[in-house]
Amino acid sequence: MEALQLLNLVKGKADGTFGPAEPITRGEFAAQTAGLLFMTLSKRPVAFADTQNHPAAAAIQTLYELGVIQGSSQSAFEPDKPITRQEAAVIVARTIQLGVASPMDAKLSSHTELWALDGVKQIVALGLYGPEVKEAADGSVDYKSQQPMLRSETAALFAKALSN
Repeated sequence: MEALQLLNLVKGKADGTFGPAEPITRGEFAAQTAGLLFMTLSKRPVAFADTQNHPAAAAIQTLYELGVIQGSSQSAFEPDKPITRQEAAVIVARTIQLGVASPMDAKLSSHTELWALDGVKQIVALGLYGPEVKEAADGSVDYKSQQPMLRSETAALFAKALSN
């Protein structure tokens, strides 16, 4: 956690706390993911109307231009909505694949939406999760895809992604 904070990749909330058990928003997650790329953020006009004056607007736009994210509709990203674990997995998997990593497979034991299946499998295959995810005796993993991604889980995901 401290290393991520020193790199300015994981940030606390506006009130100065970290809130590890609280869900992270789509905008916060996008900003932190863009930080992992260590690149200059886009200065182009935003693609999503609801990000116009959002603090994460440039990060969201950058990830959109790279093909890492899509909106919840053609004109909305919903930056203040909590991100689900499967949405987060897709974003990180696509970010990893920017570096020409090949998709990977994993055996999942819980429901993941079809559009998110490849991303969740990639994250599970790479072991990019914390202690909240358990492997069953048959080798399958319940990634808890439908649940909101918590701030502490995001930190674990990014820490493991950086160490791989």
